[in-house]
Amino acid sequence: MTARDGSIVEGLPAAVSSTKAQRILRRIERGVTNRLPLPAAGRFSPGPRQSMLVSYPRSGSTWLRFMLAALVVDQEASEPQLRYEVTARAVPSVHTATVRWLLRHQDRPVVHSHLPYSASYGRIVYLVRNPLDVAASRFRMARSRGNFASATGEREFVNEFLTYESAKRRHDRMSGAWSEHVGSWVGARAGDSRALFVRYEDLRAQPHDVLAQIARHLGLDASAAAIRRSVSLTSLDQMREIEKSSFPKDLTGSRGEIVFVRPASGADEHATLSDHSAEQIARACGDLMARFSYQDRSDNS
Repeated sequence: MTARDGSIVEGLPAAVSSTKAQRILRRIERGVTNRLPLPAAGRFSPGPRQSMLVSYPRSGSTWLRFMLAALVVDQEASEPQLRYEVTARAVPSVHTATVRWLLRHQDRPVVHSHLPYSASYGRIVYLVRNPLDVAASRFRMARSRGNFASATGEREFVNEFLTYESAKRRHDRMSGAWSEHVGSWVGARAGDSRALFVRYEDLRAQPHDVLAQIARHLGLDASAAAIRRSVSLTSLDQMREIEKSSFPKDLTGSRGEIVFVRPASGADEHATLSDHSAEQIARACGDLMARFSYQDRSDNS
């Protein structure tokens, strides 16, 4: 259904109002209702011609989904309208679309997932980001939603970010801990020609070249002009306008008080973490950080 504010609520009956739909989605996220079809999540297996875009949450996959949508939507148009609902249909997510909807739309070339390793995923692009920046971004988002607001909130958050059992009970129930998530895909698919591991930092630094590499891996027919157009349509300023005009309220808050699209500054987002938290994350994720050439804070000092 399309909500009154223009956002899409995938898999919900059209008779459900926007406000009620968002309330039900929040209850589904907390796992307290099964009144409506649940998002596909781990019950989905891609079709033979479909590829998967996988990432841990807050690793830049929203931006990449919009970039890919610009390549597959309105290819004849010079300026495709990249509203949230357009991207949600062009590059659907297993966390919002139902299995029934995905099965009816197996022509979608790319499907998005935040899940750990799944043997049913064939060709994948795995987008990885420095865990220090991921943690800082997730902590900022959690705080903006009123979570971890106490004086010990950062410590509690980092413990859950790093501990799978704890994460399952709270904000990372399906994604797990960062090291578990990234490690599951690296361990199972490293060296597999069907798996392309891409650093978010490289996509940010060289968006044209990296997006072209991703498109080739996914088998998308993307000319150099299409790549340039996609990057232009998904610049930071453009993404902020898209967020204001079409992002669902469950992402941005009822009054738009939650900023979902934020720049990744040259100083790196993890500068907002305390030294103790940064050191704790670096110790726990050190091997994987080294694999992807990520430095901890002490290396940058």
